[in-house]
This record gives sequence, structure tokens and C-alpha cells, in this order.
Amino acid sequence: MPVANGSGERGQKVSAATQSSQAQPQVPHPLEQPDARLAEGNLLARRALPQLPPRPPTLFSFELKLLNELGLGPDLAEAKLTPGAKLIAEKLATLDWPDLARLKPSDAQNRELQQFLQSFMINHLEKIPANRAAAL
Repeated sequence: MPVANGSGERGQKVSAATQSSQAQPQVPHPLEQPDARLAEGNLLARRALPQLPPRPPTLFSFELKLLNELGLGPDLAEAKLTPGAKLIAEKLATLDWPDLARLKPSDAQNRELQQFLQSFMINHLEKIPANRAAAL
């Protein structure tokens, strides 16, 4: 009488399948990667933000970087912004935190970006942070 000890044809197939799946690299779940980037971005922001002057471009940069990390960032190439505000927004989204101090948007550009980001967040997130106005 045969003994069910994993030997035989069926046992060999299971063993081969197990070895095959173990040999393949594990692909991380798509949500695992953004979490790591968010944690790193959060750490960098927490270190840099206290060193930056409290001004609208700092807030806009934080919002754009966070939206981009979440995969919800605006398509700035298609955004209905003036060319100058679009250029400022692109830089705010990509510059490292210490480099933000070099940007000097005009009052009109700050207003345009404030309205654009507020409208974008309301349309895509359905609300904005309650204390956002105080931060501006």
C-alpha cells in the first residue's frame, strides 16, 4: 500500500511548484512603495519645514509634493495657470526643501497658485484642511 509522504509523481509536482515560486522574486504590493516614499518625504519635510520661513510657497510646495506622492498630483502641463505660475508650481513640486527659499513668486502668482490648489483639492479630495487659510 502506498504511503502519502510526498513522494511519487504528485509530490514531485508540488515540490517543483514550490521551488519555482520560491525562486521568483517577490514583487511588492503597489501600495507598499508609496508608503515608503511618503515616510521618507514626511521625514524630510519635518526636518526642513522648521528651517524655512512661513510663507505661501512653502505650503504650496508641501501640498504639491504630498499630492504627487499620493499619485493625485495635478498635471501642471495641462493646468490653467499663467506661464509664470506654472513654472513656479513645477519648481515647487520638484525642488528640494532648502532650495525653496530662492523662489520669489509675486503676490499675483501666490494668489493664483493658492486658488488653483484650493480648487484642485476640493475637486479631487472634496475638502481642504480646515487650517489651510491660517497657514497662508
